[in-house]
Amino acid sequence: MALNLDIIGKTMDPAAHTYDQDRVILYALGIGAGTEELEFVYEKGLKVFPTFAVTPYFPAFIPFAREAGLNMHAVLHGGHTVILHKPIPPSGTLTSLTRCEAIYDKADKGALIHLHIQTRNPEGGLIFENRAVLVDRSAARFGGDRGPPLGGLFPARGNPS
Repeated sequence: MALNLDIIGKTMDPAAHTYDQDRVILYALGIGAGTEELEFVYEKGLKVFPTFAVTPYFPAFIPFAREAGLNMHAVLHGGHTVILHKPIPPSGTLTSLTRCEAIYDKADKGALIHLHIQTRNPEGGLIFENRAVLVDRSAARFGGDRGPPLGGLFPARGNPS
């Protein structure tokens, strides 16, 4: 299946992600929170680890992958940046909008897909953003723009350090 280049610049339908305190606590325990980080595993005054921002990424990504025609057997995660704007609430429903910013033809190396996912609270406030670069190794030589050199995965923001 060929890449759907019409998806470049398109914003996908909103994807909702509902979670509760139990999921936040389980996430914290799963990444190794211990007794020194009780504020992340105890219900009273519960805080959310900033890296929890990657969990709404997946419900937003799956419809994109289908519409873009990605070969999930050949996709690699090339890079990821999370930008926090507000603390993540310990429970609720967040809505994410996925936008494909660019798809670059990297010849034999495949295609680089740049995604930008904004996640908002029910009031519409921006909580965080996920910026990801994917590599579809099966989508080589489709005749598109070559884009920046491979060292610059995030051309608009520079390489994260």
